[in-house]
Amino acid sequence: MKAYLLDIPNRYNRFSKNLDVKTILCNKSWLIFNDSGDKELYIFQENGSLITSVNGSVINATWQYISANNSLVISFKEQSYMLHPSFKDDVIFALQQDGTERFVFMIEENQSNFFHPKSLKELTAYFENKERRSIEERQQEKRILLKQQETKQKERREFQIDQKRRRKEEEREEEILKSCNYYLKFGIIAGGVK
Repeated sequence: MKAYLLDIPNRYNRFSKNLDVKTILCNKSWLIFNDSGDKELYIFQENGSLITSVNGSVINATWQYISANNSLVISFKEQSYMLHPSFKDDVIFALQQDGTERFVFMIEENQSNFFHPKSLKELTAYFENKERRSIEERQQEKRILLKQQETKQKERREFQIDQKRRRKEEEREEEILKSCNYYLKFGIIAGGVK
């Protein structure tokens, strides 16, 4: 298992503590990203055993999730690692090595047909594209919200203009009626004076 120094997962840090790490990990085959070209596969079992395979050579290990500090401890015969779930999407599960800025990247094997980075550059490009799409989506949401606000403001202005126009019409109608009443009264009075 090799850990890599990348800044991009720090920008995400989207792993929800509400997600069940055991459900995410168990009974799936996880390809461990490496740039050596070796096929490194981890299979986490619910009983805490871990089957690791590097190019078909199997090593049995153990794993344990410690909820007190949200960490995953993976123990091999000669060494153990403490990792913290950092980022999870439909393709990658990133684990940060405790006390470092280094990450282990796991890809669910059934996703490897769609995404199987062979180099750190490809992995970095994945995160950069994901970040770019996220920024574009936020900008699009802002544009839509702004357009909705502009539409509401326009409707409000049109409503206010229409209200003013109606008030003026009503005032004009009242003036006409007053004039008619005045002339009517004046005509009645003038007619009565004869």
